[in-house]
Amino acid sequence: MRLIKSISAATMLLGAFTFGFTSCDKNNHTPDEPQENISVEELKLGEKDIPDSGIAFAYGHLSIQAKIKVLEGAVASIKMTAQQEDGGQGKFDETELISGYDKETGKLKALIPADDYEQLPMDQPVGQYKMNLVITLDNGESKAVTGQFQISDKPFLENFEMGSGHGAEEVNNHTGSLKTGDLHVEADVYCVMNQLKRITVLITSKDGKTEVVNQTWDKSPYAGTRNTTFHEHPKFPEGTKPGEYLFKFTAEDKEGNTCTREYNLTLVNG
Repeated sequence: MRLIKSISAATMLLGAFTFGFTSCDKNNHTPDEPQENISVEELKLGEKDIPDSGIAFAYGHLSIQAKIKVLEGAVASIKMTAQQEDGGQGKFDETELISGYDKETGKLKALIPADDYEQLPMDQPVGQYKMNLVITLDNGESKAVTGQFQISDKPFLENFEMGSGHGAEEVNNHTGSLKTGDLHVEADVYCVMNQLKRITVLITSKDGKTEVVNQTWDKSPYAGTRNTTFHEHPKFPEGTKPGEYLFKFTAEDKEGNTCTREYNLTLVNG
């Protein structure tokens, strides 16, 4: 009698284990779980240099980045439109983004306008926008996703560089050479609504207590412009030691609006 009870208990335990087990495919999905043929991940909307900022600027560029996964089929079209929210009249007409799509990696990296020498309209209405992104496959299947971003008319920067020199690996390496004694700083500065008043470069110790460089440009050829390319080489004072510092770049328009970039800066003897 005890043997029969032991066998019954073992059978019940095995049954419980069997019903509690579910198999998964190589993508860690259960067989009964529906899978989307088209999925969009890591959607980022923002400005050209900071794609995930959630903000773009009148007379600048809107950056759209995402990772698109397709199980069956090939991406044939990626189109975006956008409409200003809260009853605003601003909009982005339908634009094809397929040229910014890498079919090997599934990554979308697109700019609107696509040409670096074109900009969004100067009078693009400011405010919150809702974007609609539609991915269409070669078999006609499509998927739409949405995202939000802001349009601002405040000062902004594009193509920012800060580094030890002009070489491809130097212009933006956030390193300064004490051997040359200066730092390469370059940026396209836009103050399209109110003219540029001044640009300041501040370099301090890591704790922010000691100023190493505090230089201001408030005259021609920069001051008074609505868009300009800033290119200067701030000098390090004699006796500056190698190490870690803080770098801050500020552009200010005549109404007191500012835009800044802050980075860690490494000074080396080489």
